[in-house]
Order: sequence, then C-alpha cells, then structure tokens
Amino acid sequence: MEVRNALLVPFDEGRYADRRTRQEVDCSQAIWIFATNAADNIILDFCEVHKSELFELSEPVRQNALILDLTTRIKKQLKSEFGKPLSGRLSVVIPFLPFSPVEAAVVAHRFVLELKRRVLQPVKVSGKRLDGNVILELERDGAICKFIADEAYDPDQGARSLQNAVESRIGDALVQAYLDEEGQIDDSLPMTNYRVSLTRNGTLGVVKVTDNTEEDGPGDAGDQGFPMLKLLSMINGL
Repeated sequence: MEVRNALLVPFDEGRYADRRTRQEVDCSQAIWIFATNAADNIILDFCEVHKSELFELSEPVRQNALILDLTTRIKKQLKSEFGKPLSGRLSVVIPFLPFSPVEAAVVAHRFVLELKRRVLQPVKVSGKRLDGNVILELERDGAICKFIADEAYDPDQGARSLQNAVESRIGDALVQAYLDEEGQIDDSLPMTNYRVSLTRNGTLGVVKVTDNTEEDGPGDAGDQGFPMLKLLSMINGL
C-alpha cells in the first residue's frame, strides 16, 4: 500500500524526491509501465470462451470489440485489487493474451534453435560440457514445433511450458541417444549429426544420422507440408 501511495504524486505532478539525495526528479515525460498477474484468471477464462473468435477467425472488428470488453473487465479487477486512487490513474490497459496455436509453435521453434546452438558448441570435459559437437537436424521443423505446441503449451505457464517441452522431448532424447554411443567422451570428438523427426505413431524420435539412416518417405509424419516459413507467414498475416 505504501508503494502504491508513493506513486500518486509522480503520476499527478510528474515529479518525485529521490530518497538518497532528496533531490527532486522530473518524471513528467516518463512512460510508466506496470506488469501484474492480478487479472490472469480473467484473461484466461475470457480467451477460453472466445478462443475461435480471438485466434482463428480473421474478423478485426469483432476481435477489437472483444479486446475492448476484456479490457473493461480487467479495469474493474484492477480497481478492486489496487484501489481507486492508483487504478484511476492508469491511462491504458493492455491485456497479454495467451499464445495462439501458430504463435505457440513459433515460440517452440525459438527454443529449438537455442537447443541447436547449445549442442553445436564444442565438448569441453573440463568445463563439464559433455554434450556437444552435435549438428541437430529437424525434419519438417514446422510440423515438429506445431506438435510440441499442441501437446505441451500451457497458458498458465506461458513460454516456459514450451521451453520445458523442447528440453524434455528433444533435449533429453538427444542426450540419451548421444550417451548410447560407444566410446569415451573427450574434447576431440568429431561433429556428429542427429535427426529429430515425427514417427508414424505420432511421437518425436531422435536418431544419429549415419550412412545407413533411412530417409522417411513422404507423409510418414503426417504434417510434412508444414515448414516453419509457413508458420511465420501465418503469424505475419494475423
């Protein structure tokens, strides 16, 4: 409560006194941005009810009307949570919505790229980096990221749920395949290719690429015509 009340003067008069120097600071041109989870349940429930209209249909007028309705509900919640003095001084409320299916797949792809960069680093036993010198390939990366997003995205946890899914479903499987190889792990290990693909039974598989590795035929993964470029074009068109 003390912190909230301390913000009222800067909001009204555009100035505040620095506690360390007692000097007055001009903040009249500052843009104050607050983040809160006080309305998370309202946002999640609203988006669940209006999922198709918000994320699947391209009707800007209807979507804008829904966002206005949601913003009104959030303002009421902020008034109840933080009181009239502070909530009444908020100029704009911008709800952070859960990811759409396409957005979730793109976020999953970001974490896949981070994993690829990490395992590409050289093995350094002294630094306890035992998994490295790995070139990680994804067959139909868009289909794989869509699969991860559909299976693992949790609106309550946001992007972290996708990060955990990439680590557990690809990262852990890669480490297991890597450790199953014979021989000692040392800094001189050569670069090795591993491939991630969707299996016929709808799961993710990670295998070492060798001369005898079979190429999947068209349609084995079901979503073979879903490259990441298509995902990006979809999100750009939202």
